[in-house]
Amino acid sequence: MGANESIEGLFSGNANFSNTSFAEGRSRRAYKGTYRFPLYKAGDQCVVKELKEKYAWAKADWDSAVKVQEKSMEMAKKFNEAIQTSRPIEYVRSEIWKVTKSYTGTPRLGEWCMVEDYIQG
Repeated sequence: MGANESIEGLFSGNANFSNTSFAEGRSRRAYKGTYRFPLYKAGDQCVVKELKEKYAWAKADWDSAVKVQEKSMEMAKKFNEAIQTSRPIEYVRSEIWKVTKSYTGTPRLGEWCMVEDYIQG
């Protein structure tokens, strides 16, 4: 793991994460991290996602991603209710947190990133 960067959500949590991405999609980079707070998640792994095309200097820069996630969760719930299965579709809820320490500038200090639980696989 690279340098130990830090991110936190207002009243919701705090995590340390690597400055070296472990995965990339078309529009985001993903960094592995570890929750420090809330206490019930302390020590659990998380993923910190950064926008690739522009820096997210406002929390609202993530609004479209959050809306897509909410709509996907709503559709999954309806699907699970309609199709009874022993393996329902589940989504991990993300939060938008601000980078509070950045020794390398990746992601940048003050940048808003998406944080969610890490799913092994």
